[in-house]
Parts: sequence; C-alpha cells; structure tokens
Amino acid sequence: MSDAQQSVSGEAERFSSGAAGRIRRWLLLLALAAGAPLVWLQGWQFGVGYGLGAVVAAAAMRELELVAAAFSARAAGGNGSESSAHTGLRFLLRYAVAAVAGYVIFTISRAALYGYIAGLFLPVGAMVCEAGYEAWFALRHGD
Repeated sequence: MSDAQQSVSGEAERFSSGAAGRIRRWLLLLALAAGAPLVWLQGWQFGVGYGLGAVVAAAAMRELELVAAAFSARAAGGNGSESSAHTGLRFLLRYAVAAVAGYVIFTISRAALYGYIAGLFLPVGAMVCEAGYEAWFALRHGD
C-alpha cells in the first residue's frame, strides 16, 4: 500500500472512530434544540417527560456502547472484564429501565408519557444527523 493510501486510510479510521462521540453530541444538541419549542407547544408535563426520555435514551446509548465493546472484546478472543451472561444481562437491563420509567410516568400523566416516548427517539435523530454528516464529509473529501 502506498503512503498516500495509508494516509487516507488512517484519516478515515480516525474519522470513523469519532462517530460515537459525535452521536452523543448530536443527541444533546437535538434534545436542547427541540426541548423549548416542545414545552411551549405541548406544555410542561410533556416537557418533563421529554427531558426524562432524553436522559434515559442517552444513558441507554452509553450502556449500549459499553456492551458492544464488551461483546467485541470477547469475540476477538479476549477474556473481557465480565462474563457473557453479565454482559447480556446489562444489555437487557436497559430495556427494563426504560419500561419501568415509562410505566411510572404513565401512572402520573399521559402527556408526560408522550413526551417520554418522544425523548426515547432522540438517538434515532442523532444517528440520522451523524449519517448526514458522514455523507457530507465523504462527498467533500472525495471518498
């Protein structure tokens, strides 16, 4: 492989490795940008639910990153720092936390539940933003 190809490959690797951090920043940006208009349009209960959903979604995304890293370390032949059963339990636990929080919010306010569900969808928006950014980057740099 030529030096130019290695340089491009190294740059692409560095760019790709930063995707998780950029997705977290996109999530925060979307949560803040949509939060105030949603509170104004839908009311404070919806806004509180939205905020809680955003926090749960961000925590679930972080936990998913850690679980994926543990699974890949194990698949690569390393022992990893925890057992596969523990990693799998952590993977499922994030769904249980989201469901329990949703149930508690549902018993308090339906508007807050709708906001909570909207907040849980923030990672999807963050990933769409990241995909758009990566497409723009690829077109701009001729990849």
